[in-house]
Amino acid sequence: MGFWIFGRRRRRARTAARAAPTVAGHPPAPATPPRAAAPVFEEADDEATAAVPVGDLPGGARAEEFATGPVGWFSRDEIAGLTEIDDSRDLARRVGMMMPGASREEVLFRYHLSRSVFLEEYELPVLPQSANRLMALTREPKARIEDYVKVIEPDPSLVRAIIDVANSSFFSALQAVTSVDRAIVRIGLLEVERIALIHTLRTRLFRIAGFEQMLDGLVRHNVEAAVAAHCIAKRSGAPPADAFLAGLFHDVGKLVVLAIVGDVQRKLDWSAPVPLVDSAFAAFHVPVGELACRHWKFPDPICATVRSHHAPQRAAGSPLDRAVYIGNRLAHELAAGDEADFEAWSDDPVVQAARLDARALSALFDEARQALAPYGFPAPQPA
Repeated sequence: MGFWIFGRRRRRARTAARAAPTVAGHPPAPATPPRAAAPVFEEADDEATAAVPVGDLPGGARAEEFATGPVGWFSRDEIAGLTEIDDSRDLARRVGMMMPGASREEVLFRYHLSRSVFLEEYELPVLPQSANRLMALTREPKARIEDYVKVIEPDPSLVRAIIDVANSSFFSALQAVTSVDRAIVRIGLLEVERIALIHTLRTRLFRIAGFEQMLDGLVRHNVEAAVAAHCIAKRSGAPPADAFLAGLFHDVGKLVVLAIVGDVQRKLDWSAPVPLVDSAFAAFHVPVGELACRHWKFPDPICATVRSHHAPQRAAGSPLDRAVYIGNRLAHELAAGDEADFEAWSDDPVVQAARLDARALSALFDEARQALAPYGFPAPQPA
């Protein structure tokens, strides 16, 4: 099994409190949180899962982009030096020596999760065929409504999702539609793709028992970021469909990491504190998310944007990257419910490159709030 080559400096955490890295959008968590129940990764009803060798991915993993590794987690070289230890007590002793001050359970959790990432000891779900075909159709100029209907009709849950949106108040439905073709006429072909992608992420890819609330929050954030990125792209020259897709999957690495957390918790019969799970997100979700998107054969610009959404200097150079980076920031404000102090965003190099002042950001915030309505994720209203 091939290694995931991110590279990193050999750095070790001295205490559990010092081990949590700080990444944009991931402030350090409190020291004594409630513990989460061990999640269970369940397969979708009709979709297989498959392990993903890096060598088989288009473009491969970009090792140079991850030269500075996550603080408090084991490096690729450290994992390589520990894989030959068969005795569990000897392994616990060795890894404990590498992280003095942390509990035995925490050190083993960090080791096994790092090992799962670097040795690819996990599975990625396969996108439903309907989602793949709809993405292809929206990029086919000669595609007809009949082509969409043929893809959608075999998927009853997707049919229901599309019809529900078409009959929502957002589209001022005076008369209910009951067929897919009439629903498509009402909402438009591009809207069909967006609904299918949200439906896929929300119901088909990840089912993690014990972490349902966290999973729902992560999915909601991705939807909010996608809607905000789409609004920004319409004004900035980035392809709106690509901005929505990249925004929707920008944090998909967290969903993959959460599934790995479940596997490790069952292995150790121990539930990790929430700050430790947040630390795993901050450490691994960007490279894991990029790898997942390459596994699903998303276009290279989408994968590059997923890689850049926490890197302002890199994101500033591309209209698509800018849309998703700013969309991610707006999504956090949407979740908070109150409009941000957008004047304070003026120092952000991505906001500067996008030439968005406080008034424009406020207008985008309001537009994204309204645009969330048809997807079943109404944004909180300000007090």
